[in-house]
Amino acid sequence: MKPTKIHPWAWVPALYVSAYMVFLLCIIASCANRTQEMFSVENIDIEQGFSDKREMYLSEIATDIEYVPLETTDESLISSVSKVITHQNYIIVLDKKIQADFVFDRSGKFIRKIGAVGNGPGEYIGIADISIRHRDSVLCIYDDQTNRLSSYSLSGKFIKAVRTPFNADKTAFINDSTLCLLLPRPCFVFNQSYSLAIYDHGLVQNGRLISRSDENITEREASSMPTTGMTRLEKWVDSLSYWEVKYDIIYRITNHKTAIPRYFIRYKNKIPFQRDFSRQTIEEYTCVDDMLETNSFFFFHGVHNGLIFQIVYDKGRKAAVNVHFNYRDDDMASRFLNDLDGGSPFWPKGVLEDGRVYSAVELYSLREYLKETPFRNIHPKTDSLAVSLNALIAKSEFMDNPCLMFVKLK
Repeated sequence: MKPTKIHPWAWVPALYVSAYMVFLLCIIASCANRTQEMFSVENIDIEQGFSDKREMYLSEIATDIEYVPLETTDESLISSVSKVITHQNYIIVLDKKIQADFVFDRSGKFIRKIGAVGNGPGEYIGIADISIRHRDSVLCIYDDQTNRLSSYSLSGKFIKAVRTPFNADKTAFINDSTLCLLLPRPCFVFNQSYSLAIYDHGLVQNGRLISRSDENITEREASSMPTTGMTRLEKWVDSLSYWEVKYDIIYRITNHKTAIPRYFIRYKNKIPFQRDFSRQTIEEYTCVDDMLETNSFFFFHGVHNGLIFQIVYDKGRKAAVNVHFNYRDDDMASRFLNDLDGGSPFWPKGVLEDGRVYSAVELYSLREYLKETPFRNIHPKTDSLAVSLNALIAKSEFMDNPCLMFVKLK
């Protein structure tokens, strides 16, 4: 019998199969770890922050600042910056005070307005929120006065509008084909007692999330009750982060249109759920009325023992600090002292999808702040940033639009 010959390359298919199996096992392990992380609820204990009240410098949480002065023209006068979205080479700014959406380029040069105030096609009366569908650069605007959800191209062209059977407070895209609308208390009653409404690419409702049926609020009661408006629906890296005042759970809204509890905010002496935000309530109980989440930090705002607090919670160290320094302006005092460039004290207003946080500053007004203690005693850590900021301040004028402040966190 002749011996069986083995081809010299016969081992190659087996090697490929083995490599594929190892790769597949790694993917499964990674998905399992990710699933375990998403389904585990982590406690955020902010109680320690009430006693740890101190000055904090911006360099403790951030590494860089970018300033974008928004061009001032007769068509682009901005009263206040309510929300900022960045997309490709665009910066979209919502101004709720004057009910307008402005489009600038990344350098701050004004391009156009989107839509106009009115009750006709492509118009709006009261803008509650805006969101961008990145795949095709479609901007969605929700009008909470007419319950109308409208879409536009960034060239300003009106595309479509639909009316919702409820009044929404926030909007955000879960992915490039799914839009999520958030209904604050007690408007969820008009969404079959669910807080979130899911809309598809064609702006047709096809889902609901987060049942609030246990509150037993009737439609008649909901019609006469004021909405809180104290909610957050923000894109956090690769998923949405959702939170609503009086609830202690922060959810993840996944690409598969599911809501998963991710964090539990822990603190003592919480406002009873049935109590309203009266002056007595604020002095008697502790209340978190705003929350912002990033990759590394939580930023909380609220009232404790009748005093306003602004707490930063470090996810890695699991530590909370009540940010405050002595200054005559209480609002400015509850911010991080800016030692990166020696400029304006900072507290984030929102989160960009690249993970940076933003705020807005009046450069002309900043001149006066920089003349006073404690600002004049701060020595910038980065000279180049200080030089650039001083150059912007020097050429600023009283009627200039706000300057956007983009901060890169650690």
